[in-house]
Amino acid sequence: CTTTAIRLSRRQILKMLLVLFQIGQCNQQNKQKAIYTTFDYSPSFVGASDVIGDVAWDDLEDLRRWGKNGLYNAWMLYFVAPSPGGYCGPQATGSGNPAVQQVLFSLWDDGTIGSSDWLPALPRIDACDAKGAPGTACCKRNCNDCAVHSGSVADDGSTGTQCKVYIPAYSGQRVRLRIRRVGQASSMVAFGKEWTGDEWEVTIQDLGTGQLWLVGRQLLAGSVGGLKRITSFYEHIGCTPCGAFYARSSRHGPWVLEPANVHLQSASSVYSRSTAAGFTCHRHNISSTSPGSFTINSGLGVSPTPGDGTWNKNLYSCSGSACQTPPLFSTLPSLPLPPPLLPPAPPPPTLTPQSSLALIARFAFQENRVTSKVKDIDIDSAGLGSVMVSPLSDLSAAWRSTAFRRYRADWPGLELACKREAEARTPLSPGGGDATWVVFSLTPKTGTAISFVGARVRVDTYATSKLTSGKTGATWSLYFRYDHTTDDSSSWVQLGAATEGAMVEGVGSAEALPLSWDLTALDGGLEEGKTLFFALDPQTIDRSNGQVGQRAVGMARLELRASIVEPPPEQTSTPPSTPTSASPSTPPST
Repeated sequence: CTTTAIRLSRRQILKMLLVLFQIGQCNQQNKQKAIYTTFDYSPSFVGASDVIGDVAWDDLEDLRRWGKNGLYNAWMLYFVAPSPGGYCGPQATGSGNPAVQQVLFSLWDDGTIGSSDWLPALPRIDACDAKGAPGTACCKRNCNDCAVHSGSVADDGSTGTQCKVYIPAYSGQRVRLRIRRVGQASSMVAFGKEWTGDEWEVTIQDLGTGQLWLVGRQLLAGSVGGLKRITSFYEHIGCTPCGAFYARSSRHGPWVLEPANVHLQSASSVYSRSTAAGFTCHRHNISSTSPGSFTINSGLGVSPTPGDGTWNKNLYSCSGSACQTPPLFSTLPSLPLPPPLLPPAPPPPTLTPQSSLALIARFAFQENRVTSKVKDIDIDSAGLGSVMVSPLSDLSAAWRSTAFRRYRADWPGLELACKREAEARTPLSPGGGDATWVVFSLTPKTGTAISFVGARVRVDTYATSKLTSGKTGATWSLYFRYDHTTDDSSSWVQLGAATEGAMVEGVGSAEALPLSWDLTALDGGLEEGKTLFFALDPQTIDRSNGQVGQRAVGMARLELRASIVEPPPEQTSTPPSTPTSASPSTPPST
């Protein structure tokens, strides 16, 4: 074992040296390249005036360890001509504060600047220091892509308008962008002329916390016909050496809210940067496991695309209600139309963002453990040295065979047969088996304590079925206890109510549905040397015909985030002297 560990370490060191060498050699031919996706709708998407689309930051941990560059997940916006156009979306960077990450809404002017066909994109919100006031939207005229721009510019040096807001970005986060027309035939004066056109707004909402932010509003001179089409791209920020860091991100939608009854039908991706054309970095892939969503993996550890590195893929096709437009996560406020210049909105209430918390435990699942019938199905990969994290354990020896438990490489994660629920036991029900729940524990080391204020446990849930009838899925519950004895139910406590995870009707696979539990109720924290156990229990809704190849539920990317704190120093106090008749006590001063 020792020899193997040293050999792996050497390979890692050589890989790091190679990446460091590539930094100085990074160019357009060998860097991580962008991946693009297009979408089809029925009836036509043309004229859409209200659209939502989700971005999920599945895994940013290696980017943060890399400490530079970044990722941009953008929706590209094409309006019915003539009109400005551009993109919007969130970014995540390797350096800087994960709680203060940029979201953009950038549009480029249409036509030749200064000529009769010039149609500018104009800010409807004041310029301000967005990074200095996180959560506040700011818009200004800007020289968009000045580093590569070679055409004409306006008198102020601009080529369009850029709006931005700074919000948290963290692994496991899913955000929803809403692009909607909020005014028609609006007017404003700029560059010595009055311009008229439709007014568009972009907002972004964290679907885990419910927080909603305005990104910006712009007047699109000459625009009257709505959106023409929408596409997406996944792009590395800056010249990123091939394989510098691993990242995973998913997209859901986009869906049309207005006009009603315009339905997403399919998505496809074409990548044409071939080896023959001199492009050498192909460490990326794009795939879909369920209609309406797709996932991109890139960088370190991703196998190069076979062949010449290109692809032309139909990612998914929708049938029935597979790509049905979801309801809005919450009722978004009907924001009033601003005057020509709107003062900055006050920042939102301060919450404890998940991104400001330490990643205490992370189970990403390993194929060799899940399939080998052992009790411990995964080990912690967070690597936080100040907290000891136990392996994730499958407590039921009777249900560890490949008929009832298996590894899913496409998630990647753990798949559990619905038939395991036959024992019907939860941590609160004494006796019987432990077939559906998995357990892990935390123990802070010397000099360390954990605060659970604002802390969370989150997991991606899945459901899959090869049976033509019935619903497959589970309700998920999280339990905790401080004094762990496997068969004693007296000390387990359930955190909140059971939550419905991913569900599928008939044959199919449900896309990942993230669930999370707030741990603030554990406000006493966890002192050094003490152990806290957690049990995650998916209670499947149908136990029949439930071997893992027939009907199953699954989990991936199980994480716990909390605050690491230093224990307060021990304080010694001198007891007050006992008053005597000769020395009466002095009454306290007022």
